[in-house]
Amino acid sequence: MALPDFISPKTKSELKLMNRSSIVLPVIVLLFGLVVTGMYAAVTRETNDRDFKEGVVQQADSMSAYVETSMKPYGQLLEATAALLGVKPDLTADEWKAFYERTQSHETLSALIGIGYVPVVSRESASDSVQMDSSIDAPLTIYPEGDRDMYAPIQYLEPRTEDNQKAIGFDMYSNSTRRSAMEEARDTGKLVMSAPLVLVQDSEKKNPNYGVLIYQAVYRSSVIPDSVEERRAQLIGYTYVVMHPYDVVNDYQALNSERFVRSRLFLKDTTATTPDKAPILYARNERKVLSSADQYHALDSASIFGRTWTTDVAREQLQSRSQGPTVILVSGGLLSLLLSGVVLALFIQRIHGIQRTLQNDVQRTKDELLALASHQLRTPASAVKQYIGMLKMGIVGDLTPEQKALADKAYDTNERQLNIINELLYVSKLDAGQLVIDPREMNLTAFVQKTLDDNIDHASEKGITLQFSRKQPITIIADSRYVSMVIDNLVSNAIKYSYPSTKVNVSIKSDSDYVLLSVKDSGVGLHKDDIERIFHKFTRVDNPLSRESGGSGLGLFLARQLARAHGGDITVESEPEKGSIFTLRLPKKPTIDTNIVHLDPTYGDK
Repeated sequence: MALPDFISPKTKSELKLMNRSSIVLPVIVLLFGLVVTGMYAAVTRETNDRDFKEGVVQQADSMSAYVETSMKPYGQLLEATAALLGVKPDLTADEWKAFYERTQSHETLSALIGIGYVPVVSRESASDSVQMDSSIDAPLTIYPEGDRDMYAPIQYLEPRTEDNQKAIGFDMYSNSTRRSAMEEARDTGKLVMSAPLVLVQDSEKKNPNYGVLIYQAVYRSSVIPDSVEERRAQLIGYTYVVMHPYDVVNDYQALNSERFVRSRLFLKDTTATTPDKAPILYARNERKVLSSADQYHALDSASIFGRTWTTDVAREQLQSRSQGPTVILVSGGLLSLLLSGVVLALFIQRIHGIQRTLQNDVQRTKDELLALASHQLRTPASAVKQYIGMLKMGIVGDLTPEQKALADKAYDTNERQLNIINELLYVSKLDAGQLVIDPREMNLTAFVQKTLDDNIDHASEKGITLQFSRKQPITIIADSRYVSMVIDNLVSNAIKYSYPSTKVNVSIKSDSDYVLLSVKDSGVGLHKDDIERIFHKFTRVDNPLSRESGGSGLGLFLARQLARAHGGDITVESEPEKGSIFTLRLPKKPTIDTNIVHLDPTYGDK
């Protein structure tokens, strides 16, 4: 079947290609099956990888949450000791021991090495040997030696193990790591944990694990002072917990040993550095060699008493990824379903491509029409108008009455032709998004009066009286060119479709935000079903008066588009043989964000 000539050769070629598609369909099915099978395998592998990675992330999250939860009781123990010292600041060594035993901390806190008390004394009240109650009821020797402004020696430390006895008398202020954490606890009144360090208890051990100390400042008053200055002035000492973070994670690993058989685990203090440079608090399988291609790292951090601890889990993926019969059956079913869907999608895609091509052809035709209306039609029509005007003015000599009548008819016919050309021009610009409004202040009353004056001769020919009941100025902000075009269209239509020897009444009403311009005629009127149709492009309603007068069917379409572009509208009230009332509603001030007139698709080509 021959295709219409207006369809481009490229489009014709594509349509023929679609007809030949049934020949190559078996090949397409084969290739498609192979592609889908490969895609399915890739998706399955991706799913396995995702599940594996999610499992590693869950391990890291779970371990981090366990550590964070396990550390809370240590803080609660410190808060209890601080409260005790606030009530009884002169606690003896035996009372301290009794308190420790009542808490049963040695049974519930597996990572606890000891809980102690550290008084803060000045240089004047302390020397290398100071007599004070200690956990061994003997003179307390402060070490290491040295002249310092303040001392913070360990006075009490439970349980009284051999390692803990080594720490009695150790001046914590002599170590910058400990002192930094203690001063932060003093100034904030909060629990503060030190950076990882080698404990005094572990100083003689080979390759000891890192330990940490958690401090709670103790003040003279039972209530924490408000300001930093008051806290420093009322400080009497610190209660603290010493522990190995390694033991906390080791407990968790023991409970979940099967989950971590093929994993490397790390707990690091990343407060002041990156995970690759951070001190390691716990390590498991650190020497295990994992395949770089099949391993995945997951990090999760927790804030614990002012420090950031990061869990680092690295795990190796299982090598077995074979798919059994079930997977093959499922993939075969999916392949069949996907096959029909993809074939349909290919045809739809092709159809859309042809539609886009046709739309481009239509747009190109519109552009050509715009150029035609702008240059090849409007220019000669304007020249004809000038020549006829010169004839009417008698520039080439006086005309006989018959000649003058013919010249008048030619002039009017040419005027209607120019109006149609102008409407085509504006509609083409509107379709192309090239119509721009320029809102400025205008006197609407004056523009209405000018429009009536311009149409007085046309009305007089039919014996129609034009009435305008509003003379006071009404100011709005709009594009006077297009508002005048809309008003002229409404008035000229009212004259065109009114019976001879009738009246056309124009009135304006105004409120705070809008003006309403109504044009009432005594013409043929409209049926209810035709009211919306008259605003569609290239639509004219058939009636006795429409047959006598020409028109493009674009006037009301363009008028409503311009009214809505200003933020207004045109409405109609009409009954057959009783006339019509067209009402133009315009805002007094612009209500739109853009000056480009966009086509309302509701009133496009029909």
